[in-house]
Amino acid sequence: MTVITKISDVTSTYYDLVQQQQQLSALDSTIVISNQRVELAQNRFTIGRASKLELLNAQVDLNTDTTTYLRQKELYANTKTLLNQMLARDVKTDFKVIDSITVDDKLLLPELTSLAEKQNPQLEAQVLNKKIAELQLKQIKGDRYPVVKVNSGYNFTESESSLGFVTQSSGKGLNYGFTATLNLFDGFNQRRNEKVAKLLVDNANIAIEQQNQILQSTLMTSYQTYLTNLELTKLEQRNEAIAKQNLDITMEKFRIGTIPTIEFRTAQLNYINAKVRNSNAQFQAKLSEIALKELAGNLSL
Repeated sequence: MTVITKISDVTSTYYDLVQQQQQLSALDSTIVISNQRVELAQNRFTIGRASKLELLNAQVDLNTDTTTYLRQKELYANTKTLLNQMLARDVKTDFKVIDSITVDDKLLLPELTSLAEKQNPQLEAQVLNKKIAELQLKQIKGDRYPVVKVNSGYNFTESESSLGFVTQSSGKGLNYGFTATLNLFDGFNQRRNEKVAKLLVDNANIAIEQQNQILQSTLMTSYQTYLTNLELTKLEQRNEAIAKQNLDITMEKFRIGTIPTIEFRTAQLNYINAKVRNSNAQFQAKLSEIALKELAGNLSL
């Protein structure tokens, strides 16, 4: 259970880094767009087609985007340090993560349930506790049976004397025996101990049933979350495509001066937010996949 939990933590942190990297890319894109906006505002101000206020607003928005980017970059670096710590290696080790998150969308609840009943560590622990209780009951019942002991020995003696009637003697002999003991009455302690042991076995059976119910319930809820997150990834992908199309149209209108600055900024933020939501939806779907495989005891790197 400890191994699977550690794998889950490492995998989740890794894909968190992938998500943060995607968000860094999105924020970098918005800085590029904001720079273009400042250049356009500067050119328009130079030729007298825009006020100083428009240029200042563009510069303020650029600084805001840069600040957000730097904060995200800091979070990304700290998460890399955390992952190095989890991997028990030098925290200064630099590495790269993949560019995209691939979610396994083929998971089926019946298959996960079947695996969980065989491999879930918490359920396996309860099964082992039952086996221990059964062995303890068997051991206690053994006190009802008689105890048989076998004793054996071999003697050899030899003596010599220069005086007396017997100058030399020797002897050899084998002896053996059996003893048996039986506790006829111990104040009903035997019966009481057996009842307690049987209760422990019954409690172990109840614990298995309870753990199985908890497992089934958690699988059901986690699987529903998994399905919802898969649908959200599809929705957010479409939203990002629409937001990108809207931004391109708004950008062209802004270049020729047919829309105000605030409308352009709104389209820009909508696109960045759509990219971030899409990245987050993919990450949440991946976390759902990891959680299901962890419950099934089938999680691997």
